[in-house]
Amino acid sequence: MLRIHRNKAIAVAIGVLLPLLAIAQNNNLHQPLSGKMLLSANYFELRDNHFHSGIDIKVGGVVGAKLFSINDGYVSRIQVRAGGYGKCLYIKHNDGTSSVYAHLHDYANPIDKFVKNIQYEKQQFEIDTLLVPEQISVSRGTLIGYAGDTGNSFGPHLHFEIRDTAQIPLNGIKFYPFADTKAPELNTLAIFSIDSIRTVVHSRTTHLIDLKGRSGNMKADSIIRIESPAYIGLECTDRMNYTHNKFGARKMKVELDNEVIFSTTIDNIPFSKTRYINSFIAYNEKVRNRKTLMKSYVEPGNTLEIYDVIKNSGLIALNDDKVHNLTISVTDDYNNTSTLSLRAQEKKTKGNLIEDNGGKFFRWNKDNFHISNELVVHIPKEALYNNILFDIEKIEDSTASFCSPMFRLHTSETPLHKPMRLALKANVPDSSQSKALIAYHSSLLSSKRGCIGGEYSNGYVNASSASFGYFYVTVDTIPPIITPNFKDKADLRGRKEISIKIWDDLSGIKSYNGYIDDTWVLFEYNAKKDMLTHTFDKSLTTQGKKHKLTLEVSDRKNNVTTLTTEFTW
Repeated sequence: MLRIHRNKAIAVAIGVLLPLLAIAQNNNLHQPLSGKMLLSANYFELRDNHFHSGIDIKVGGVVGAKLFSINDGYVSRIQVRAGGYGKCLYIKHNDGTSSVYAHLHDYANPIDKFVKNIQYEKQQFEIDTLLVPEQISVSRGTLIGYAGDTGNSFGPHLHFEIRDTAQIPLNGIKFYPFADTKAPELNTLAIFSIDSIRTVVHSRTTHLIDLKGRSGNMKADSIIRIESPAYIGLECTDRMNYTHNKFGARKMKVELDNEVIFSTTIDNIPFSKTRYINSFIAYNEKVRNRKTLMKSYVEPGNTLEIYDVIKNSGLIALNDDKVHNLTISVTDDYNNTSTLSLRAQEKKTKGNLIEDNGGKFFRWNKDNFHISNELVVHIPKEALYNNILFDIEKIEDSTASFCSPMFRLHTSETPLHKPMRLALKANVPDSSQSKALIAYHSSLLSSKRGCIGGEYSNGYVNASSASFGYFYVTVDTIPPIITPNFKDKADLRGRKEISIKIWDDLSGIKSYNGYIDDTWVLFEYNAKKDMLTHTFDKSLTTQGKKHKLTLEVSDRKNNVTTLTTEFTW
């Protein structure tokens, strides 16, 4: 049993004063929202397929908090999406930097009027518009909108970014004061041993140790037996004062016998490199055990520029019978640090090598192809982070709804940095070829079916996938389902809006258009709730009369459902 001793550290007053230095140095910036600001998420947190590019600021759990321009400038971009950032606003400031406000509930006028005009002109909810300085200028403290929960948001908050002149997101904590005297908590320590088969690196998890949220300076009693070469994985969460939320640590360091062999400082990550998070973390443990562990091993296909020290790719090689000192530390934005000290010794008898799967040798820095009569796979150069032995399995017991065999392509525990191209030979009737697509499962145990789309051509269905897994061809001939929250001929007087649920089983919603009395009206789409909402406008819909509503919804295989109903408003 591994026992951990913790030295209790006393928070000193300087830890509280440090955040105040940031506001003293940046007092020319207005707060993006009024009142005391508390975070629900910090910059660089480890998210699915990306590093968090901004800070999330609390708004009390309700929509409507007023948002302000932090400095003089102009609105440079307005983006409205059903997913992603939802309603989003970009401001270009006079010093060349930009600020970004995401998941807005609404824009303030004149911005809101400008947005509505574009949406009605284009007759679409989703827009992405670039502006010039003369169109909408703002000053420091100008009201620009209201915080909300639109897009891929899971509760009302403001996602806020400050970007440099090259549009690289900066750490927002450097610009505003937040109190943090709490050291990061260490949750899980993993040790991975590396084996090699046909010069392909394979990682095995040899130790997975629960640290149970400990923080401060910790020391292990027992000696850890390591099958070297090995590397470290560490799952941790940071805490801040006055909030119960969990945050990410900013720095990680590994020392072997007091020599730093690995250190990283997560900062200034451009959007073009954010997907490298899948190499920064132990991706196999995330898929297998839902643990997000920062790892010390830097793979050859990982080009992140956040590593301060990398010796021997961050690998631990003991190669003797001595007991060595191993120290792992993590540090947050305010230099609160937790350290775990271990004694490590080479394990003389290594575990069995992973069996050779007989796969095809694919290099991370080359274009790779698998070509057969039934299946063509192209994994482009630098789509992999490391060399692999590409493995394929044909699943014979496919169901009657399949138009091809099911194929397992490698394993979902191996990440892809770029999408691979697939072509599956398919037996699709002529009448259904335009409806053919490639469906996807991450594993045979997963009941959740995904869709990567695809187009039928010359007997094959072609598509791209950003993940390995199980793939097969099927057809989507079922149109979307439309369910309004009111009955036909309903009396809706007194209501400000109507909501209609739309849902598609496979290919997904492609488009939606609503008409009242044959005039196009704006429906806002909440993708996470599968909900369309129209807010009544007296200038478009006359009150006290009966009206006809027509709603057309199409999926990505052009199956269309039309709802026609009447109401009084």
